[in-house]
Amino acid sequence: MADIDRETHAYGLAVPTGTVSRTGIAGLTLGGGVGWLVRKYGLTCDNLQACRSLPRGQAGYRQQNDESGSVLGLCGGGGNFGIVASFLFRTHPVSTVLSGLILYPRNQAGAVLRHYRAFMTTALKN
Repeated sequence: MADIDRETHAYGLAVPTGTVSRTGIAGLTLGGGVGWLVRKYGLTCDNLQACRSLPRGQAGYRQQNDESGSVLGLCGGGGNFGIVASFLFRTHPVSTVLSGLILYPRNQAGAVLRHYRAFMTTALKN
């Protein structure tokens, strides 16, 4: 995943990937793929446009809009569907991603949650 992030970042683009840079892109994509950009651009598998797969020993190029559903069958389908040799992803413009943990003392939990709820009602409108 770090390779994909590095190469797309040079162009101000990103593929929604996971949160651990050492994760393999194949396992991440075929398992769904939850990461920092999921709320804006979806899962990694949502951004898979095509793949080159080797189902049952036969090479083939599968597109997301392929009526056979073979790309969707590979994503989250578990094993025994074949081997995916390459992926083609949709990229998105990304400049800055802010993320991280914000921790508060337990005795402030009520106040923090009330503030967060009030803040999010206005954040969703922007």
